[in-house]
Amino acid sequence: MSRLSTITLGLCLALAIPGQGATYYVNVNKGGPSSDGLSPERAYATIQEAAKKVAPGDTILVAEGVYYGPIELKIAGTAEKPITIRAQNRARNAVIITNADRGIREGKTKWTLVDESLGLYKAFLERPTCRVLYSGTDLQPYANLEGLKTFTTVNGYPGPQHGYYYDAGAQLLYVRLNASGKYGSANPADHIMSAGSASGNGSAANLYNGPTFFNLGLMGTGPLHVIVDGFTFETPGYAGVFVNGDEVTVRHSWFVGCRGGVSGRKESPEATETSNHVTVEFCDYHQFPAFDDAVELIKAHGKMTEKLQFPAYWWSRKGNGATNLKTYETGICNLVGSNWIVRNNRIHDAFEGLSTWTVRWSKNMDIYANRFERLVDNAVEAEDHAANMRVHDNLILNVTEPFSWQPLGGTPWPGPVYIYRNMVRSDFAYNRLMVENANWTPGWFKAGASRENWESKWNSHMKDAPRDVVRSPGDGVVVFNNTIFFPGGNFLTYVQPPDRKLDNFWFYNNISVAQGFSRQGDFDATTIHFSHNLWAFLPASDDRGAVFAGEGGAVIAESAEALSKKMEGDAFMRGRLWADHAGTGVSQAKAVDAKAESINWVGANSGAGDWKEPVVGPQP
Repeated sequence: MSRLSTITLGLCLALAIPGQGATYYVNVNKGGPSSDGLSPERAYATIQEAAKKVAPGDTILVAEGVYYGPIELKIAGTAEKPITIRAQNRARNAVIITNADRGIREGKTKWTLVDESLGLYKAFLERPTCRVLYSGTDLQPYANLEGLKTFTTVNGYPGPQHGYYYDAGAQLLYVRLNASGKYGSANPADHIMSAGSASGNGSAANLYNGPTFFNLGLMGTGPLHVIVDGFTFETPGYAGVFVNGDEVTVRHSWFVGCRGGVSGRKESPEATETSNHVTVEFCDYHQFPAFDDAVELIKAHGKMTEKLQFPAYWWSRKGNGATNLKTYETGICNLVGSNWIVRNNRIHDAFEGLSTWTVRWSKNMDIYANRFERLVDNAVEAEDHAANMRVHDNLILNVTEPFSWQPLGGTPWPGPVYIYRNMVRSDFAYNRLMVENANWTPGWFKAGASRENWESKWNSHMKDAPRDVVRSPGDGVVVFNNTIFFPGGNFLTYVQPPDRKLDNFWFYNNISVAQGFSRQGDFDATTIHFSHNLWAFLPASDDRGAVFAGEGGAVIAESAEALSKKMEGDAFMRGRLWADHAGTGVSQAKAVDAKAESINWVGANSGAGDWKEPVVGPQP
């Protein structure tokens, strides 16, 4: 780690030290009802007991152990004296807050072998579930028992080789664990089995509907000034942390079996109705092994010969696996309001990083210094009505289509959206796997407004709206100074009719390594603005690399194999690879910070210097 990174990290950790105030101790293994919580020896048994005593500036220090939720708290500090709820040990699974069924998790509820040839087991479970883990490994939900027996999704497509089904009538949970041994034994009795309760309203079941929605709920209203630090959140109905008010920071935490990490209270265009000024930092969010399951499906089934209603059959966790209540099209946040900051997180092995359900009515959202890795769909979706979003200085690795602007809610269209100084890499082998085996050529930028924006029942306000041009508001969509290594894919996935134009989209000072401009070759790109971009690798017959390069740009003709060799390992972050073009960028009035306004280079690197990888995830 560089000296600058060490200093930055030290400052961030220093902020976690609470102000002068009392410390109340909690220990689920030693606490008792006669305790006062003022020392480890006299610790409370529950976080709720300690919360009854805290005042602004106080800290609740939670010892290692498993704390069963949901935990509802009504506490509030002040800007000068926040209340801190801190785990004594930030390591994963050291201090766990879980909504998992206690009998199953602690092994008191016994598993019965139903079919030895299938490795099919069952156990009693009183209430429905939407997430099941075995020793931290996520199980694919199946819609019925026959689907689980055959690993077939609700629409008849192949599914991953492990999963569960819940029979609500019989109150039985059926599971099949992966038989290969790579995730351990195929017998659930040999694992910690975590089955969280089903929760959530709305079409994506992401709207708050009661305490089972979360592990930890901060239920106060108005400014809360609460810091949550260092916990492992496990199998809630939806979110690890639910924020009903404003001014909350969640840091150094792990989200395991969580549909969402941190959720606001509701989605609304009105800031008075949303949760605002929330920071999510140095956290780890995953749905492991969602990415590996998708890759294995593609390798096993390739280009399916039968005609499919939904060609992306490997998206089994999007909802076609077992209904929207169990959809994985979520992300580290949910129901974002105004002025959320998402920084220095590791978001990996999931379906999405930040989905449309995350950011739909977000305002002034700042997403930076994160590591997005091994995601089945997108890293960031700027949809449906996100306003003034900034996505910058992130490291994005092996994400199928990193950026998406694909609204489904009609006007107001998302914007302005600023995407800059990101470093993006997709391995050539992963890009080619999609192209050769899944009949899909991904693009690193997906954009367009489909007919649902005018024809869906929830878009009645669009009935008579024009369809010929879709214009992002304000400065528009401004994509600049990114380095994109996407050698087996395209620049653009165009998800609207070719005669519908995108307007107020700007691409400048980017480096794009891609095999082609777009697989949709018959649309008019003249209303999209390109300048001073560097384009590397494209077939000799394709002249659209020059379109992307734009005025003042350049095209470098190198093979994908040569570029892959040149950019092995972390070489794609090294400025010297593009040193000859370091001064060929252009400053733009649409830049969003002082540093951006003075840019005169191409790509994410500062001139010929190396790009600094962000520090991410929970820190000791």
